[in-house]
Amino acid sequence: MITSTATEARYSCDACEATVVAKAGHLPMLSGWLLDPDGQGVLCPGCRRARKPPMHLIPLHALRGAARVMNTGDRKYRPGDYRARDLAEAKRMFLDSMLRHLAEVEEHELAVDEDSGAPSLDHVIAQALIYRVVLQEAGALEADPGPLRVGPVVVEAVEAVEAKEPVA
Repeated sequence: MITSTATEARYSCDACEATVVAKAGHLPMLSGWLLDPDGQGVLCPGCRRARKPPMHLIPLHALRGAARVMNTGDRKYRPGDYRARDLAEAKRMFLDSMLRHLAEVEEHELAVDEDSGAPSLDHVIAQALIYRVVLQEAGALEADPGPLRVGPVVVEAVEAVEAKEPVA
């Protein structure tokens, strides 16, 4: 929220109420702050970062095996072939495949797929990624479900903040 008087302008983060004040006629130090497109609100750097997906939490090195599995699939079938599937067929193929490989992992943690020679766990990861893409491209799943959608308590708190109501 932006409020101003004859002597100062006060910028308060719409999400956490962090505040920065500027004397009239001086630009505030808003390094990292984000003005809403309508110019009526602001987000502090911390809340602005919180709205972005924390991609650094994905252990990319753990995806190498899944990438190799997907490369094998591209050679065995056609590149991106999974994108041409309808939802029912995708569920049958990719979810079934993921569950078969997951059953192998449950039985033998270090199970290796006979056809590809890759760990079954890498197949599980690849199939989960493929299934997510198929659901997303069919419009059944959002590309980014958004921040703070962790559970009902968090959702209620976020909705209360957005509605500017006290949280019980």
